[in-house]
Formats: sequence, structure tokens, C-alpha cells
Amino acid sequence: MAGIGMIGASGIDTTALIENLKAASSAPISLLQQQARDARAASAQLSSLGTTLSSLRTAAAALDTANEVASFTVTQSNTNAFTTTSDGSAQPGTYAISVTQLAKEQRTYSKAFNVTNAATALGVTGTFKLSVGAGTAKEITVSATDTLETVASRINGLGLRLQAGIFQEADGKFRMQVRGLDTGTANAVNFGVSGTADDGTTALSDPLGLAGTGASPDDGKTVQSAQNAIMKIDGFNVERATNQITGAVSGLTFALKDVTNATGTDAPVTLNVATDTGALIGKIQSFVGSFNTVVGSVNKLAGIGSTPAAIKSLSGDSTLRSILQDIRSAAQNSGPGQTGGLYSAFRDVGVTIQKDGTLAVDNDKLTKAIVADPTSVQKLLARPIAATDGGVMAEMRETVENITNFTSGKLQARKKFFDDKAKKADESAAKKTDQLESYGERLRKAFTAMDDAYAKNQNLGAALSRMG
Repeated sequence: MAGIGMIGASGIDTTALIENLKAASSAPISLLQQQARDARAASAQLSSLGTTLSSLRTAAAALDTANEVASFTVTQSNTNAFTTTSDGSAQPGTYAISVTQLAKEQRTYSKAFNVTNAATALGVTGTFKLSVGAGTAKEITVSATDTLETVASRINGLGLRLQAGIFQEADGKFRMQVRGLDTGTANAVNFGVSGTADDGTTALSDPLGLAGTGASPDDGKTVQSAQNAIMKIDGFNVERATNQITGAVSGLTFALKDVTNATGTDAPVTLNVATDTGALIGKIQSFVGSFNTVVGSVNKLAGIGSTPAAIKSLSGDSTLRSILQDIRSAAQNSGPGQTGGLYSAFRDVGVTIQKDGTLAVDNDKLTKAIVADPTSVQKLLARPIAATDGGVMAEMRETVENITNFTSGKLQARKKFFDDKAKKADESAAKKTDQLESYGERLRKAFTAMDDAYAKNQNLGAALSRMG
């Protein structure tokens, strides 16, 4: 036998012979190992397809509500006084807007105390009440040993929407600042300094001078009163407690920054809301691109069309074909959500399915459809509020979510099939490898016994020869 050396009494290279016999019996193991590699590769490709499907879901989710479909541009002649954002539900229009007053929180300072530091006893006594707006008033009692720090801490512990802090002037004197945490007249901070305390006998007073008018330099005073924001829209007053104005123009939020009062006269800002056809077309094109990427990936994996399957075990895979059918059906959907509008299906606005299963967009037809009846386009794409079905994009989003669901989706089930197949092939290969090693061990024992017997026979023959 070629390649076998002369070893041992028998003259046969038993080690090489055993390895050759094992190699001849290892073909089933190699086949199982290849099956495991193929199954793992198929599982990895299905995971990659899951990522591609997630991109399709994201693209569909960007158009599955009315606000997302309704794309508008908001422009204004300047943004010095306010900025404007749209939630997508605003309707086209033009407005002249001016800001006459910003919303502010109250800031009040106590009288000045000529003390060494904020931890020095004030030497004043008295009881006063604090409240915010129409809220319940809470008492603060100041004793002679109290400091600005202890009183501020006590005020901050009341649980009211205000905050006390300490301020030092240039001359070294200390004051307490009490600041409201919310803007608007309804959130004004009130200081009760007249009447009777909760015990019914103690008279209220103003030991810190928080109710002062600033009559003298060291008196306490309110330096900024709580006030509402006021803006004019086409001459009509709009008033809110904050500088974030919502509800004045449906779908728009105004963030006020400054008054539009230039050289003593109002300088209205021109605000224009217009349909943004380009933005909506861009979203639809993005969706179509994601859809076609999924179709291309599935075709490549399953070998649908002229290109052979990238992985043999996925060639013509029924699950992959089913996924294609699911998303195509969703794209062709014309269910309840599309009724009541001019357009009842994707093809009506220029989005059609091609022979290869991909989508194509007729931009001219799509543009004309949006301009002619944007509400019908909205009804076609988006699901009505509180509805449980309808809307091409909502249907597509749900279809993809069902396909990729980690516990019940068909993609995960197919991936698990290949994962299990790889695991079983690995286990079978390992078992057969152990069996082959046992077979080799038996061969070694047998050849060792044969060599020993041959050696004994040789020794016996030599002895007989000498006797002759």
C-alpha cells in the first residue's frame, strides 16, 4: 500500500493504515459539518433580511398618521421675536403676528440685612404666609436666631412652586430672593403679612420685608411681577401663561423670545404656512426605495428571477416567497381606510407594482394627485384616528411587524428552523466523530494484537530453525 512505512514486527505501518481507514469512514461527518455551515449561513442571511425589513417598517411608519402625511413648510419674515414649528396638522394660510408681552415669573427680594454672612442670625421675628396663585397658603415663622440660610431652606421645604435663594449686594449686605418657578399671572407669589396666623392669636407681620415696595434703598421689593405672554395674530389678542403658545393656530406652536416692538411701533412678522409637496413626495420615494430593497434581497436569497440563490438551502424558500406576497398585498391594499377620498389605491396616485415585484413612482402623477386633493392622499396613506384598520402605510407597517415579530413572526420561525438544523448537524457530527475515534481505537488494539502474535510466531520459527 503506497505511503505505508515498514513498522513493527509485521512490517506494516499500522498507524497510517488506521488513519486511512478512518478517513474513508469520515465522509458522513464532512457532510454534516457542511450542512451545519449552510444552515448557519441561511440563518445569518435571514437576520440580515430582518434588518432590511425594519428599514421598510420605519419608512412606512413615517407616513401612517394624518399628521405625518400632511407636510407643510412654515416661513416667517424674521425669527427675532419667535420661532414657529408645525406638528403636520396645520393648514395653509398667511398671518401677521406681533409679540407685545413675554410671559415672566415673579422675582421678589427681601429687605437688605447688614450681617456678616448668610449664616449669621438675623435678629428679627415674625410670622408670614406664602402662596402661589390661588393655592393654599403656608406659614413661615422667623425667630431671632434664624439666618437667611435657615429661612430659605424652610421656604424651599414648603412644597410650593417657588424657590428661595440668597443674594449679596456690592456693599456687602444680604437679601433673600423668592422666585416663582412658573410664568403667568396665575402663578404670582403672594406674601401674607396682615391678619392672624394659623394659631388664631399671633399677628402676621413682614419680618423679611418681602411685601415691601422699595420705598427706600434697603427695602424689599418685587423686581419682576408674574405676567402672561400676549401676542397679536392678525390683530386679535392671544394670551397664555407661558411663552410656548399652542392652540392659537391649529397645528402650530410659537416659541416667544422677544417683543416685536421696534422704535415704539409694532412690527408684525409675516408668517406663511404652505403645503410642502416635495417633502411628502420624498417620504413616499423613501418608502418605495425601502420596499424595493426588500424585494431585491428576497429575490437574491431565494433565487427568484434569473440570478441563482445566494445560498442553496434558501433556493425557492416558501417563507421568503410568502414574505414577498405579504408586502405586495399590503402595497395593493384598498381597505376601509381609503374610502371617502378621491384615491382608493396606491396606483391612483402613481405608485405601481412592476412585473419584477418592485414599486415604481410616477412623480408627475403623484404631484398632481397631491396638489389636486391632499386630503384624499392623506386618507389613502394614513389610518384614521381611533380606527383599527385602513391606510396603506399603516397596513404595511403592521404587516412588517407581523413578519418580524420575535415570538410569532414567520421570519423568526424560519430562522429558528435553520438554527435548530445547524445545532442538530453539529451534534450528529460530534457524535459520529466520537464513534470514529472509538473505531480507530479498536483498530489500534486489533493491529497491536496482530503484531504481537506475528512477533511470537517469528520468534518460534527462529527457535525451531536453530533446533534443526
